[in-house]
Amino acid sequence: MRNLTEAILYPGIGLLESAVSVGRGTDTPFEVIGAPYIDDVKLAEALNRAALPGVSFVPVRFTPTTSIHKDKPCQGVYILLSDRDRCSVVDAGLLIAETLYRFYPKDFNPGKMSHLLRTRPRWRPSKRTSRSRRSAPHGRKTSTSSCGAERSISFI
Repeated sequence: MRNLTEAILYPGIGLLESAVSVGRGTDTPFEVIGAPYIDDVKLAEALNRAALPGVSFVPVRFTPTTSIHKDKPCQGVYILLSDRDRCSVVDAGLLIAETLYRFYPKDFNPGKMSHLLRTRPRWRPSKRTSRSRRSAPHGRKTSTSSCGAERSISFI
């Protein structure tokens, strides 16, 4: 990571990495997302209407030199982080995914994100753990926002 902003955005924007370009091969990885089929202005307007705290979206065009859409002109958004304490980057990543799927259901494949959204536990709590952790019911994806509200997402 080249700067603190990229490191902060990574947990949410990295969710999109298998489905769209997240700017790898540019000077701003994880600060931009895009694909050849996206209308940059339309996407930025829709994301800004959601009024997520601490973040806004600016139309951008770029050509990644590695990874998804390598050497293809892409349109998308630059993610302008204005308040890292108020911004839930996972909510931002999920909002981008939901919006892309709504606008481009034939092009954007949310299934490419599923390996990062699995809810199966990868560890077992020890007997010393005071609270047990539960995973979401099979097939249901959940996210907890920065304000603690649990939000279910489903694309299909």
